[in-house]
Amino acid sequence: MADMDQQTHDHEAGQQQDPLYELALKVVKARPDRICVANIQRTLRIGYNRATALVDRMVVEGVLDRAPGSLGGQVFKLKQE
Repeated sequence: MADMDQQTHDHEAGQQQDPLYELALKVVKARPDRICVANIQRTLRIGYNRATALVDRMVVEGVLDRAPGSLGGQVFKLKQE
């Protein structure tokens, strides 16, 4: 059980320190009209899970909001400051 807790902690720490996060932020800010997991995935040439983790972090940090009327919460918009 302790090994499982350590793996979960290591996984969460890895997501928070993803070296592509800053680059993903640049992608989002460069194309604010096309913010979705798939575009980040294609632009950065990464997997869906990693792109989703980056977007989730942006939502948690207040960079992105879910766009109104988006199906399944897959489309995002830059949060107004």
